[in-house]
Amino acid sequence: MQFIKRYGGFFLLLFLIPSFFNFSACRKEEPTYDKSQVRLIFSQDTVKFDTIFTTLYTITKRITVKNPSKNAIKISNIHLEGGFSSRFRINVNGDTSMVVHNVIVAAKDSFFIFVKAAINYQDKNNPIEIIDHIVLEMDQETHQKIVLVAWGQDAHYWQSNLIHKIPYPNALSPNKMDTLYMPYFYWDPKNTLNSEKPYIIYGYLTVRPGDVLKIPAGVKIYFAPNSGIWVQNQGSLQINGTLTQAVRMQGIRLDADYKNEAGQWGRIWLSGESRDNKIDYAIIKNGSIGVCVDSTTSSNSNLTIYNTIIANMSQYGILATQSRVIGANLVIGNCQTALSLQQGGKYDFTQCTFTNYYAKNPSGAFSLSMSDYVIRGTEKQSYVFENANFVNCIFYGNNTDQILFDFVKAETKPYYFDHCILRQNIPNPGNLFSSCRFNTNPLFKDTKGFNFEIDTISSPTVHAGNSNGAIGVAEYDIKGIRRSGLPTIGAYEFVEKLPGKATSFPFLFRRPRS
Repeated sequence: MQFIKRYGGFFLLLFLIPSFFNFSACRKEEPTYDKSQVRLIFSQDTVKFDTIFTTLYTITKRITVKNPSKNAIKISNIHLEGGFSSRFRINVNGDTSMVVHNVIVAAKDSFFIFVKAAINYQDKNNPIEIIDHIVLEMDQETHQKIVLVAWGQDAHYWQSNLIHKIPYPNALSPNKMDTLYMPYFYWDPKNTLNSEKPYIIYGYLTVRPGDVLKIPAGVKIYFAPNSGIWVQNQGSLQINGTLTQAVRMQGIRLDADYKNEAGQWGRIWLSGESRDNKIDYAIIKNGSIGVCVDSTTSSNSNLTIYNTIIANMSQYGILATQSRVIGANLVIGNCQTALSLQQGGKYDFTQCTFTNYYAKNPSGAFSLSMSDYVIRGTEKQSYVFENANFVNCIFYGNNTDQILFDFVKAETKPYYFDHCILRQNIPNPGNLFSSCRFNTNPLFKDTKGFNFEIDTISSPTVHAGNSNGAIGVAEYDIKGIRRSGLPTIGAYEFVEKLPGKATSFPFLFRRPRS
């Protein structure tokens, strides 16, 4: 009892101290916010979306909003000025509400706003410009805006309704077969194409036997993934672009991040017995294979291709198998292989530029590959390679060897290079390389910007070509410039100054951002 009287007050104090702190910890202190007119800092005050097609969403873009104050701030409201009728949608740190209330930002901290756009205006031939604003309200008097701009375009939409099954050997078990499923639809010859609106293709636009698909000048075709053009036996594809109105083919994504992205769609596939296929003045880019030409038994060429640019293909610019192809004024670059001639065939190319600065697989990228066989089981089955003639052509790129010669028999040499520029180590060229220059830089204007015009008169290509190559369809270069008596090697004729106003075939690729 004496113990309690003597020490009781002490134990009571020990009991009350933690209770006091617990009580203090339970109190909810009222946060304080910066009451001054804080100006938020935006990573970008204007967000732009390149041309998008009606009914399709853009990619999502991110805006960083930073609080520069030493104290926390509270943003009362974040919303789209256009409200429910806006063609944009925002996401504020996961909140997709039309109006986001009371966003707390700690001192020197930041948060994200994600924004995307979709345009549903239709039946308009010309591009549509849409403008809106993201409004951030600090209080009734203080607010800031972020500008949103998008350009939209209505289009014709064609979709697949059939499936084509393609068997192929299993990579791990060659004796087993896998199946590739290719969506497609048959093109109706009554549906003539025109340049008023672009065409959006889902699946493979397929040309039946006996039909001719004519694509006039100025037409723009955009392919979804696993889409393209398939010309069946006895069918025909005729692309008729002009110097001022090229036919354009690429993927459906036009955002800046996809401008130069390979592998976005499939291929233009010309079956072996398709006939009278012609491509003139076309820009084909960002697919897997630009043009795939199957084997033919015909003595006539199953593809003539002139004045055409093929770029950014994840596999091949042109893949020809036992085919007969004639090409002139071609620019094919930045593909896994620019031009691949497989299992033999007959080929003639004049005044062409084949380059390879393909960044995704630099060690295995070529400007040209040639082979005369196919592997069946464990053996190589060879085919007759009639000839491959190249006159006034450039083969250049990052690798020291830009050409892959792959023949079953070492003595098989069906090729002939006349007045060409080649980045290639060939100790004894012999008579298969006439007046060619090896490992001399052609001095292109801008390889990173996909501009393979010749930059200076000091280039080894200038006045170095065979005059016999600059005749017929090659009398004028890909930009419509008449070639001189001694032409520049490659697709572009070098001129120091164009007389009057120049008309040029557009090479519209945006230089990749560093």
